[in-house]
Amino acid sequence: MISEVTRRNIIDFITASRISWAGRLEEQAFLSRLYDLEKLPSRDYRFPTASGDIWKHRVMNYDWPDDWVFYDDRFNLLRAPDNEFLTQDAGSNLQNSFLQRFARNGR
Repeated sequence: MISEVTRRNIIDFITASRISWAGRLEEQAFLSRLYDLEKLPSRDYRFPTASGDIWKHRVMNYDWPDDWVFYDDRFNLLRAPDNEFLTQDAGSNLQNSFLQRFARNGR
């Protein structure tokens, strides 16, 4: 199990390195491979679902920070199962790099 400390270290590394957590995909496309964005609630009264939120705030307005997904409780990435935190879709090389880098922390 990847500890919360290691997850925070990985998030800090991604943020400081300015690595796109969605890889080459648009954020909405990446997340829709893992979650049904049409079933997750909106945080913006103007939209019924998370899909609308992401489109409005990351594509149209770009007014959410780049690391927003790590702190959005709809995805719960600090406490989600390991396979949701670092998925094969995110890229096995990136995953292996993180796991090697932070293995000293006991995962």
